[in-house]
Amino acid sequence: MQKPTIAEIKYATQGACPHYFDRKTLKHFGQTMRSFKVRRSPKGNIYIVAQMSRPGDYSGAPRVMGWYSFRQFIKSDVMGNSELAHVRDVDTSSYTNIDRYIESN
Repeated sequence: MQKPTIAEIKYATQGACPHYFDRKTLKHFGQTMRSFKVRRSPKGNIYIVAQMSRPGDYSGAPRVMGWYSFRQFIKSDVMGNSELAHVRDVDTSSYTNIDRYIESN
């Protein structure tokens, strides 16, 4: 199976995760569709990763880049339902931690 693009993942998960790639949601987290990287693990699992930012304080301070959004793309079942599963037990404050997880799964 070829690695899907982020646009293909967005389309496939619209039913199960309709707001994940919503324009307002992305804006809230300081992301765009281009923020997302699709990664395949050695075992063939598909993951998406994007850095998130948190808003500055109310004094007009700039946004601060912080942790990462990290999800596993689970390909559709017989019914055509694809989803983005939250990956537990991973410290998402560092891309290095995420990269290690992907390489071991």
